[in-house]
Amino acid sequence: MKAAQTKESRQERFIISGALHGVTESALEGLRAFEAMGGHLELIPEKQLVLIQYDGRCDAAAEAKMIEILQQAGAHCESHGVICHGKDHCEPLNLHVGPLAKDHPHRLASVTKHLRRWLRLRQS
Repeated sequence: MKAAQTKESRQERFIISGALHGVTESALEGLRAFEAMGGHLELIPEKQLVLIQYDGRCDAAAEAKMIEILQQAGAHCESHGVICHGKDHCEPLNLHVGPLAKDHPHRLASVTKHLRRWLRLRQS
């Protein structure tokens, strides 16, 4: 038990904050795996929007799996998504997903909004 606690205390905090727009049933099905890994989803059906958040400690394989799940879910969206992710002591990476990720007119505003949310999580 003590070894597991020591290993967990050495793991760095990993934070994800973002949103997927134009969410479909297929995307939601994929997001259930993210939720099962400890991620938090807030569905706003009238806007076809899912807010995504994770703040915890996990190993590199789990981090990669969560990002993979979010990328796959984004590919099943009708619009786009922005996912800010990274360790609490580093600058986050911004991941753009979905069919309109590169051409969406509000892409920069989305990045700014989710980066602010990520930074607030980091400070807590």
